Amino acid sequence: MRWSHRRAAVIAAAPILIVSGLVLGARPGRAQDDPAARAVQYLQSQQSSTTGGIPAAGDSFGPTEQYATGGVAAGFDPSALRNGGGPSVMTYLENNAAAACASAAQCGELIITIAAAGDNPSSFGGTDPLSTLQADYNAGTGRYGDGEAFTQAFAIQALVAAGAIVPSGAVTFLKNAQDSDGGWDYED
Repeated sequence: MRWSHRRAAVIAAAPILIVSGLVLGARPGRAQDDPAARAVQYLQSQQSSTTGGIPAAGDSFGPTEQYATGGVAAGFDPSALRNGGGPSVMTYLENNAAAACASAAQCGELIITIAAAGDNPSSFGGTDPLSTLQADYNAGTGRYGDGEAFTQAFAIQALVAAGAIVPSGAVTFLKNAQDSDGGWDYED
């Protein structure tokens, strides 16, 4: 099952890594001029040594989740990603699981990170993110949360990462949201 977690992390992190040009994580024994080692050193320097999170505007947990998921995709244990002796990035997410799962899109992103880290998406930080996401599904429309393509995609990816069943209506909803040029609008 470890292979599934890694595959989920790679799938989820691919857009993040491609856009940012960074591979997050540092493997022991890598040369100092390795871009991944430099990237993780930078991101760890930005990580809060008090909370373990990556500071972000507002109540965004996305940068922290992307840091953890990217680390897994690069082959590293996110429980070891910490600044100095502070808490790990996963400790931060456990401590903020309820807030990080406040919407379907946010909950989907959190579940992807949890699954990628090899943790249980049904029991994380005293919450059940998987049930929270599943409760945000409208079987009549096939829509998760607000129905934005972004939200729908995160919800579907999260279900796949968690090994849960993806309702066919959810896939149909996302397919029907596709634009005539083949892409999707960010918000619909």
